[in-house]
Amino acid sequence: MRLIVRLLGIVLLTAIAVAVVAGVWIQDANRLKPELEALLSENSGYAVAIGGDISWQLFPPLILHIEDLTARNDERTIEASAIDLQMDLSAMWEDIERWQVSQLTLTDTRIDDAESSTLLRSLTLQDFQPGTPALLTLDASYTAAESEDAADAETPTPLNVTMEGLVTYHPPTEDTRERIALAETLITSDLGDGTCEADVTTAEAPGAAPVPAGDDDILPIATLHEFDFSGTCAMTRLVAGTETFTDALLEFSNVAGQLDTLLEVRDFLDGTARADVSVDTRQEPIVWTVLPEITNVDSQRLIDWSEQRLQWIAHIGANSSLTLQGNTPSELAASIRGTSEFDGGQGRLNIEKIKTQLASIAQLTRQSDSVASWPDLWEYQHFTGRWVIDGAKQHLAFALDNMSVDAEGEYSYLDDTLDLLGNVTIHEPAEGETSPFEINPLLAGTPIPIRCQGSSADPTCRLDQDATRNLVARALQRNDDSGLRRKLEDKIDEEVPEEYRETARDLLDLLGRSLERD
Repeated sequence: MRLIVRLLGIVLLTAIAVAVVAGVWIQDANRLKPELEALLSENSGYAVAIGGDISWQLFPPLILHIEDLTARNDERTIEASAIDLQMDLSAMWEDIERWQVSQLTLTDTRIDDAESSTLLRSLTLQDFQPGTPALLTLDASYTAAESEDAADAETPTPLNVTMEGLVTYHPPTEDTRERIALAETLITSDLGDGTCEADVTTAEAPGAAPVPAGDDDILPIATLHEFDFSGTCAMTRLVAGTETFTDALLEFSNVAGQLDTLLEVRDFLDGTARADVSVDTRQEPIVWTVLPEITNVDSQRLIDWSEQRLQWIAHIGANSSLTLQGNTPSELAASIRGTSEFDGGQGRLNIEKIKTQLASIAQLTRQSDSVASWPDLWEYQHFTGRWVIDGAKQHLAFALDNMSVDAEGEYSYLDDTLDLLGNVTIHEPAEGETSPFEINPLLAGTPIPIRCQGSSADPTCRLDQDATRNLVARALQRNDDSGLRRKLEDKIDEEVPEEYRETARDLLDLLGRSLERD
């Protein structure tokens, strides 16, 4: 949109320049070059040079052909292989807002700046007049600038875009800002297709970006401070990785550097998804607020889409509230804060990794057979959880039927490595209910420490020996609330003669203190 605003302004200036100079240099069009270059340079903010031939026809309509035009300033370079302009001369001596461009065609035009490179394979504008809708067709590709800092970064992939719709250009006046509006515009790209409406104006009081632009910046902050805009796109195709969605709505606005974006996908993996993103670029550092939500989503399709190794069959829901700061991936990863809650409903979940660790604990109590008999794909009745994020620090708690897990540790978003220590607890069933997970009664209600390390897709989980020893040491002593001490005392009351019971309890205390000291 920023480029279209600039190009339409240059189109109008070109028409003015041609009209002013045409009356002087009628015989040889190439004699027009110095005057045309000077007028365009003076009024456009670019240093303009015409390297090729100029040809024209003055009889109505005015037809102008320019080859090899280059326009440069400190921020941007525009190189056009060919420009063809047809203009109605009937209103040339009237108000400029009544001037008409019958057709403008740009061929093989490249626009380069620090943030990106855009190739306009073709741009055609028909029946253009300031303040009146004109037909715009565009075939282009956009490539983000390659990072200079990351030597191993992937080469940016060009994004191909075609556009066809109505565009209305309003040049700036003493009382109004420069403005462009798109209506009934069909946009097709590698990322998706949709029909869009948009309105862009130069900012009322453009301010400097809070920080200088960097090679790894995610958002073009200078552009967000230079233009205000709003719009909607009804998407009939939205490509995200291996999935393609066919019913989505995108709403966006930017006012004085406050960017708000809402994306709703109504056919998201058998359910719905919604993401509300607000970015305040006026602050230093830049502040992001992200509110994603999914409802009734097929968990297995979600896991496959995110390339994780897990078998989970259910329809799930989740909502999150996240805040981040900065404008680079590393800054956002270091500053992320928030919570996420999920409800896994009823379904089936592969518990093979958890079962392996619980089986090794059960062997200590000679009850491994019961754990080994659990199915790998567990059919559960309820599965809920909460995830709290504080930068790299993570706290995950969830309940799967009568088993609960409470884990804390760190996760590196950039390296995809985690180190979490979790306590797995098998609870006794409520009165009148059967227990899906069965374990030695002595261990029921006792947290079992398990440490998981490695990548999020395939972590290695095993019993944490130090945490297990500390847990047993505390559990053997009086007043422990894990349940293990209470159950051992019940065994003492049941099986030890009364005169030796207190001695047995003292031995448990002594053993626990000894383990804790060690």
